Amino acid sequence: MPVIARKPEAHDLQRVLSDLVQDVVKVTETETVASDGLIAGYQSDDGAYLVTLVSDVNFAAACGGAIGMISPEVVEEIAKEGEVTATVRDNFKEVANILAALLCGDTWAHVRFTDLHLSQEDAPEEMRRVTSNPTRTVSFDVAFERYGVGRASFFLA
Repeated sequence: MPVIARKPEAHDLQRVLSDLVQDVVKVTETETVASDGLIAGYQSDDGAYLVTLVSDVNFAAACGGAIGMISPEVVEEIAKEGEVTATVRDNFKEVANILAALLCGDTWAHVRFTDLHLSQEDAPEEMRRVTSNPTRTVSFDVAFERYGVGRASFFLA
């Protein structure tokens, strides 16, 4: 069984998010990584962190707001304040869980979403190591038609 996760592609992320949030979503790869915001952890079957997803507040708020059918105006206010509500955070956990499917495949390790933290500092040390010393990284600017633009970065061990 392979021990590395699949690096997500922009077209796959766009398809999954568009289907999930029932909104027009445009995803473009960017060189700029999301440096702050929520951090999701993905572990292998043996419990090792193989991937972290760092999401700026805009991305987390847009995803969590869209699947929770929260009004775009409220999501915009959350993004301006820079802090997600408990409801948006819980909704974003569901999105992070679904995104695990983008990291797996027949020739790749099986990973599962395991945890979400409000910041890098709140994350376990092993999770922070993946983010600070990845073997591969990919970042995306994600534009939701009704919910604004955010950034998501995947860091792969």
